[in-house]
Amino acid sequence: MTLHPLIVLGLVMLISYPASLKAQSAVPSETVLPYLNADELRPSERAHGLGLEPRQIGITRRVNRSPALDEWTSTGNLPLRTWRHRVVAPGAVGLSLFFDRFQLPPGATLTIGEPEKTDLYGPYTAEDATEASHATPIVWNDTLVVEVRVPADASETVTLRIRDVVHAFDRLRSVTGAKSGACNIDVACSEADPYRDQVRSVATYTYIENSGQFVCTGALVNNSAYDARPFFLTAEHCISTPNTAVTAVFYWNYENSTCRTPGSTESGNESDDSRQEETSSGAIMRARAGNVHSLGTIFDGPDLVLLELDDPADLSTFGVYYSGWDASGDPPQQAVSIHHPRGDAKRISFDLDPLQRTAYFGSTEDASGTHWKVGAWDLGTTEVGSSGSPLFGENKRIVGVLSGGDAACAAEGGADDNNEPDWYGALAAGFDETSFGHMTFREWLDPLGTGTLTLDGEYLDQIPVELISLTATGGTNAVTVEWETASETQITGFRIVLTGDAPSHRHTSEIITARGAPNARASYRHTISNLAPGPYHVRLAEITVDGAEKTIGTTQATVGMTERVALTLPSPHPIRSHGRVYLTVRSAQSVQVDLFDVLGRRVARLHDGPIARLRPLSIELDASELGAGTYLLRAHGERGSATQRVVILP
Repeated sequence: MTLHPLIVLGLVMLISYPASLKAQSAVPSETVLPYLNADELRPSERAHGLGLEPRQIGITRRVNRSPALDEWTSTGNLPLRTWRHRVVAPGAVGLSLFFDRFQLPPGATLTIGEPEKTDLYGPYTAEDATEASHATPIVWNDTLVVEVRVPADASETVTLRIRDVVHAFDRLRSVTGAKSGACNIDVACSEADPYRDQVRSVATYTYIENSGQFVCTGALVNNSAYDARPFFLTAEHCISTPNTAVTAVFYWNYENSTCRTPGSTESGNESDDSRQEETSSGAIMRARAGNVHSLGTIFDGPDLVLLELDDPADLSTFGVYYSGWDASGDPPQQAVSIHHPRGDAKRISFDLDPLQRTAYFGSTEDASGTHWKVGAWDLGTTEVGSSGSPLFGENKRIVGVLSGGDAACAAEGGADDNNEPDWYGALAAGFDETSFGHMTFREWLDPLGTGTLTLDGEYLDQIPVELISLTATGGTNAVTVEWETASETQITGFRIVLTGDAPSHRHTSEIITARGAPNARASYRHTISNLAPGPYHVRLAEITVDGAEKTIGTTQATVGMTERVALTLPSPHPIRSHGRVYLTVRSAQSVQVDLFDVLGRRVARLHDGPIARLRPLSIELDASELGAGTYLLRAHGERGSATQRVVILP
């Protein structure tokens, strides 16, 4: 058995290592934390209501532990060195780790799991870092072991630090038995049959914020390029900052395989067949619309956030679906929510009546309101932990995400809900907004600029090409894509699409002629040059004989730069009132961006602060109060500078 059975997938499942290999590992070093009583840590939960909060299941405990404090050991006769570290937290129901430093050399792997068990999460590699950090799934034990294996000559290049041990005091699967209310409906029930595809887009996820670990719900969404780019729509009151997004761990296909009768004792308890093995870690915030990040309230904002999952592989490994969406603002005539109440296995709820557009917790219909109001659920309900879950209209497209409400089961063990309302942040209300970054929800979800307000969902893995491998290597102003197929049927060629962080960072290759055949291997290599520096999402598509284009694989690459600091000309240019420039740095540093007139006087400071490595920063240039003429735009950083001559028109 090899050590890397899943690395090419970029996603994480439970894997098994031979016991003979584990036996070669040395006795690990230890971090032992003081005992904490799980019952005393559990906060009192408000069932539902105006102050709806994500469900808290754990707390963080700062340890700042790294391999630098210990000795690396040899691994039998293998050319590897190993660091094993045991974490013990008496009283914990489960443990997970957050690495705020996560840099591994080529060939290095990291796994975590229970002591003396061969089923482990991993292997994680350098590709699993999100902004140089990494969060792990929960191991349901008060002890876990983390193991790092590196090539024998590379241990000195490892940069790892466990910043936090996350001490879970409750499970996604309950220790006390009772979980989501008995009136909930399992997605395995026949009522969910028309929504089988949409069910596969929904996931529960954990995240770290303010020394706590919380759980919410969200869904994968499609975009107009149909490129399998893993956009994930959820609520801002769950994840409101980019620092929180990198701590997210997503649990896919976490559901019961059988239908438990609503109202039964079984429906109010967790069954043993709920799966928690299929996970992915880390996300990057792309767009945000709401007031939670700035004012700490859901009111007067649609409570939306769009994430991009940071695993560089195709989520089709887990059979996921990319749901469609509807930002038209047309009132749905009925609605369905798919969610994880209290972080429990996936459930489904139905409202068979038309929805109202209102303010959050409002009762007056308002066409410009921020939320969709579900008056009362006809089947099922929602609970704490359902936050961020998608609301589908009658066309099976997402129209909003759950912000809050009063809905719940009517009584312990009852089959009915309490006939109280819920409010979902309307996608239509935030579609052309963002309070983060420089691109709106519309720009991310409609990258082709089609102007559509509705988009259907799709599986993006049903293709006639059997792909063996796909890699993308970034160089200086170029990306080289290599792929190998095992079989090709009814296709004429391939196309590569690169999409970066800036609107102008989109490049499409010409059609690359197919030369494979059924059950015959073929290899390809293609380079796209003249690229701006920064990270790129790389999509490989097949072109079928009928002209259809289908995504067959995705990965990521980062394009380097020769300059230390790069500054684009404003767009548009010359400027009349407003323009936008992009600033990129070769290494992370603080940069000041100033605008000077022809006499050398500074007339505006546009930026003063840190910039991440190879991440284009969007800067708005407001020229509405400036006179016509020629100006000098200058970026001055700790390690370099750049200038552009700017013309402002009257």
